[in-house]
Amino acid sequence: MPMTVGRLLNTAILRPVTLVAGRPGLDRIVESVNMMDAPDIIEWIRPHQLLISTLYNMREDADGLEQLVPLLVERGCSALGIKAQRYFDKMPNVLIEQADTHHLPLFEIPTELALGVLSHEVTKILLRGEFPVSHGTQFATQRVVQALLTEPRVDVVAHQLSRATRGAVVIVTNDHTVWGQANHSLSADRLASLLECMPRVAGTQRSLQPDKVLIDDLPVERIPAVLNGTVYGTIVLIDPKISSPKLIESSIHALSMAKLRQHLAEERWQQWMHHTVQRLVAGGGSDDLYATSRELGLDGRVGFGVAVGRIDGQNGHRQWLGNHWFRHQSLSSDILEWTLATLKQLGWAPIGALDDDRMVILLSAGQSLGNVRNLSEEAISHFQLISERLASEYDLSLHFALGSLYSSVTHLPFSFREAQEVDAQSGADGTVHVYQSRKAKDVVKVVPPAERARFVEAVLGPLLTMPWAEREVLLRTLEGYFACEGQATDAAKALYVHRNTVLYRLRKLEEILSRSFNDPDDVLTIRLSLLFLANLQ
Repeated sequence: MPMTVGRLLNTAILRPVTLVAGRPGLDRIVESVNMMDAPDIIEWIRPHQLLISTLYNMREDADGLEQLVPLLVERGCSALGIKAQRYFDKMPNVLIEQADTHHLPLFEIPTELALGVLSHEVTKILLRGEFPVSHGTQFATQRVVQALLTEPRVDVVAHQLSRATRGAVVIVTNDHTVWGQANHSLSADRLASLLECMPRVAGTQRSLQPDKVLIDDLPVERIPAVLNGTVYGTIVLIDPKISSPKLIESSIHALSMAKLRQHLAEERWQQWMHHTVQRLVAGGGSDDLYATSRELGLDGRVGFGVAVGRIDGQNGHRQWLGNHWFRHQSLSSDILEWTLATLKQLGWAPIGALDDDRMVILLSAGQSLGNVRNLSEEAISHFQLISERLASEYDLSLHFALGSLYSSVTHLPFSFREAQEVDAQSGADGTVHVYQSRKAKDVVKVVPPAERARFVEAVLGPLLTMPWAEREVLLRTLEGYFACEGQATDAAKALYVHRNTVLYRLRKLEEILSRSFNDPDDVLTIRLSLLFLANLQ
């Protein structure tokens, strides 16, 4: 059994130390120990190494202390032990916070425990616990570790694994597509035939435990690439001749680093896309901006609208998308990319960006949807399909809020406003919510309050300046008359007055407002002013 930080802390030499942070990382593997206080301490760290130090050279370097833990994690350090009382009053808070954030075990070494003795005893423990491996496997492991420290690329990992195991290697993503491959044993035709069925091979395994199957009479090992609670895909070893757990572990670290680099490379692009999308939905578009949006994929001719997507929760214990370095942000990025790709497959021409904790997706109908009679219903069914797939394949609960689909890209701000309204009102139920309301009272809310007040004053001003009692009687009569669709008899019954009383009050209102109830334009103006008045109150 490999030596972990947790097992090492239970040994006699390390029982006096105090674990102060990073408890979730106690399962990290420890293969060697390093004791140093050099200024360039990071450059000397190797993967699976326990670092013990007094941090003498960082006692007055606040920036160095803040960057220490993330850099150690990047280099693959297993744990950090500090004799804090030597040069610090107490363990620096920044180290504790960073260690908890990055799950790096951080322990305090008591003053009476000499670092030299500690390093010697830990080395003896590690030597007694090592498993014998061949020189060739050790060398291959070192090559993969070096790739991890320099430029972790999926093709490099596949190549080194293929050489070390003397078989073919295919690395598959969580959506069952080939991420990388290498072949040091099979013919090109044989590997090509296996690659054709690789999505099916990878898709049959959702367990996080390695397993072995036979494919075309060849032994195949499927190893989930899991690190710190995140699943980075599956490593498929085809007809391997040599097994190396340490090499697999280093490869998984390299895959996580590759995923991290991919995420960091996409961040600047996402920021630019966010700016572009925000300008389009804010109505600040120009010919150049619209041309850019078409080049990016929003090139449909009809069905322009906006959808807002939000993660309601992750039901599973493992994260099948994103990376463990930036869990929420990278998860959202992967879901957005997955959603856009699925929409394209379904015939839409979308672009999208992240806006804090939500996705903003701009839609337009592609050519294949040109003959669809009801695009809105098609959009609803497609987003429902996406939500169901994310739930079934990745244990993700997602809800989408859809604005109306319009005939022009210039109406995107209207659709975005509607999607925001639906998003604010909908619950976390993992379904699709659609803007439905088309009533005048909902439309008037879009008009700025100052404009509403000015309109009310211009139309109803003479009525509103009358004495309160008379004004209230006439306002109730006006509202009752319109509520009864202009029928004086029905209004009289609703107001508990005689029909002639209603007719008298209406004639008086015509005089006060200088309007006629026989003029459709005047009637619309008065009704609109009443709606504005209700929203002002």
